[in-house]
Amino acid sequence: MAAFDVQRAVTRYEVASARYKELTGLGRPMSGAEFDSLALAQDTMADSVRVLTAAGQLDLIGGAS
Repeated sequence: MAAFDVQRAVTRYEVASARYKELTGLGRPMSGAEFDSLALAQDTMADSVRVLTAAGQLDLIGGAS
């Protein structure tokens, strides 16, 4: 796996994780658009974990490799 793919997965994970934390901490019901954004963030995080697991680099986001 190319280093670019690993770096991209880390960046995507970090951005999606920040959005996930933002949305889950709203303290009010989410709008439909916010709910869709939450689902997208979860999908992006899962995809990034798959890439990093395949590369043996899960430790870059705090997971066990």
